[in-house]
Amino acid sequence: MSRDNWERLVVAVLRKEKDREIARAPSLDPSDVSSRPSFSESASAPSMDLSNVSFRLSFRSISSYVNSRSTLSSPRHEHKPVSLPQGKKNAWYRLRKQPVQFFDVRAEEDPQVHLGQLKRFYLGELQVATNNFSNKNILNRGGFGKVYKGRLADGSLVAVKRLKELLTANGALGFQTEVEMISMAVHRNLLRLRGFCMTPTERMLVYPYMANGSVASCLRERSESQTPLDWTIRKRVALEAARALAYLHDYCDPKIIHRDVKAAKILLDENFETVVGGFRLAKLMDCRDTEVTTAVIGTIGHIAPEYLSTGKCSAKTDVFGYGAMLLELITGQRVSDLARLASNDDVMLLDWVSTIIFPLCASFN
Repeated sequence: MSRDNWERLVVAVLRKEKDREIARAPSLDPSDVSSRPSFSESASAPSMDLSNVSFRLSFRSISSYVNSRSTLSSPRHEHKPVSLPQGKKNAWYRLRKQPVQFFDVRAEEDPQVHLGQLKRFYLGELQVATNNFSNKNILNRGGFGKVYKGRLADGSLVAVKRLKELLTANGALGFQTEVEMISMAVHRNLLRLRGFCMTPTERMLVYPYMANGSVASCLRERSESQTPLDWTIRKRVALEAARALAYLHDYCDPKIIHRDVKAAKILLDENFETVVGGFRLAKLMDCRDTEVTTAVIGTIGHIAPEYLSTGKCSAKTDVFGYGAMLLELITGQRVSDLARLASNDDVMLLDWVSTIIFPLCASFN
């Protein structure tokens, strides 16, 4: 409270005390009026010594007066302090100092959407979907980690890619690259990313489940009861994979260079429709550029010779990988297979095919 307000308050209290003293004083007898001096006379009238009254005032009397008044003349009002019992004070202090806590909620109740239509899954939900990442649900293993089959709470089947290099720079970069590339490129023949999961120790990607697996598994890892891919399906695979690559090279801005085109990255759904996935090694390139210099990366046998020797990556790099994939699709053989040494054949599929095709071409000439 300001000094002026305090002065007003003291004057008001003093006046009130003066009025009380006058009220407690004995009333005058009318007969004694004449014997008593008049106020108009030189004698001083009975009065209160304000200094004595103010001396007898205590802070309690002032505070009681303040409490009796609802408002003060000052435009600014002071809040009255609230006195609480000791127990309630401690409870109020604990409530005020209680730390903020965050709780994990079910993903289906979380409306937050990331990167367009990508949903953020929680670790507990994916653990339930994959039966705590059971080995029985493993669909594929690779240098990136493992892929598990899972069933979400709504009954839909998904493939959960659990990245192995979760704390390394390469692992974090691969995760970020795959999320960005798939969310950027939308095409019928490109694998759609349904969502992802990020924790301090885990990085996972969630894709739709492909019932027929990859082209590589259909060619070389099929069971005896499973029929091999007929030529109609193989032709369809070749055409739809070419459409996907053409979209990445010609219709995306910036261009997307896959850099790892092979049969293992081409997946088939229940209707044998082809989708190209595996964008972990993909590279962005400006539409005005024809090539970009990067570190050589990819799978042996699918890396273009000029990319391997110069480090310059372009759309031609994917074209070479697509050609190697066609050889896999036609022959059913691996691009690089040490087992061919047992029959004195070349390790690389391209060299092995060359030994067969070149004599045939020479015979036609």
